[in-house]
Amino acid sequence: MDKTKDVLRLIEVAFPLQQASLASVHEKNVRHGHISTLHIWPARRPLAACRAALLATLLPDPGDPEKRQALLDEIGGKVVAKEVKTTDEDGTVISEEKETLAGGVLAWGQENDPSMDSFRTRVRELYGDHAPKVLDPFAGGGAIPLEAMRLGCDVTAADLNPVAWFILKCTLDYPQQFAGKKWPLPDFVKDWPDFIEDYLAGKIKKRKGNKKHHFSQPSQPLLSPSAPLHIAEEAPASVFLHDADLAWHVRAWGCWVLERAKADLAARYPVINGEPTVAYLWARTARDKAEPFGCHRRYSMNPSCFFSGPSESC
Repeated sequence: MDKTKDVLRLIEVAFPLQQASLASVHEKNVRHGHISTLHIWPARRPLAACRAALLATLLPDPGDPEKRQALLDEIGGKVVAKEVKTTDEDGTVISEEKETLAGGVLAWGQENDPSMDSFRTRVRELYGDHAPKVLDPFAGGGAIPLEAMRLGCDVTAADLNPVAWFILKCTLDYPQQFAGKKWPLPDFVKDWPDFIEDYLAGKIKKRKGNKKHHFSQPSQPLLSPSAPLHIAEEAPASVFLHDADLAWHVRAWGCWVLERAKADLAARYPVINGEPTVAYLWARTARDKAEPFGCHRRYSMNPSCFFSGPSESC
C-alpha cells in the first residue's frame, strides 16, 4: 500500500538548501569518476542537489519539527567550520575557516554510504514495497535519473537531443548492462605505452612536466602507433590482453576516437610559435568600404575584438 498519498512531501515544507549548496560546490572540483567527465553537457545539474531534491520529494514530511530537522540532518548532514591553510606566492601561510559537511548523504563519495541503503529501504516501504516510478522527460546529462536509480526507483529518462540520448545510454544503461562483465581489450592498445602502463597498474597515472603530453603533439606516445613500448619485450602477448571491464574499454575506444579526430583536425589546429591552437573565435566581420577592393583587412562587429588578414597592410 502506498503510504505517501494525500500527505505533504518533505520538499513542500523544508529542504537542506545550505548542505546541498556546499556539496554541489565541492562536487564541481571532482575530476575522477564523475559523470561530467564522460561528456560535456550544458547546464548539468549537480548530483548532490539532485539527490537532495529526490529524497525530499520521495519522503513525506514527518509533521513534527524535531523529527523534520532530524530527517534534514540525515539527508544533508550538519554544517561545520573547518580550518583550511593555504600558501600564497610569498610563502605566507594563510589560515581561514570554511564551511563543510559532517554526515549526511549529499557529499561526493557518500553515494556508497550505508545510509543510502537505509534510504532505499525506507523509500521502497513507503511505496508499498514497490520501486516508485520517476520520469524525467528532459533528462539532458542524466543527473536526476542517475540519482533516482541510486535510490532504487524505476526510472524513465528521455531527451530529444541525440547527444543527450547517447550520454544517457552511457550513464544509465550500459553500466547496468555490462556490470561485472569483462572481455579482452582491442589489439590497438598495444601501441600505446601510457595506456598499457596505466592498465597494468590498475589506475590512471598523473603525468607532469615532460611526462605529460598535450593531445596536439605528434610525438604523443599515448596516441602514436610508432612510439616504442615501455613494457619488456619478453613479456607474453597475453599481458596486454587481460580481460578488462567497461571502464577500460571506454578509455581505449576514447583514445582511438581521439587519435583519428586529432589526425583529421591537425591541419585546422596548427602549432604556432610552439603553442597549439585550441579554439576559434567566430564573429561577424565587415570590410572597410574606404579600403580598396581585395584588401584582406577585416573589422569585427564586436567592439572588443579586432581581426585582420595575414598582413596589416593591403
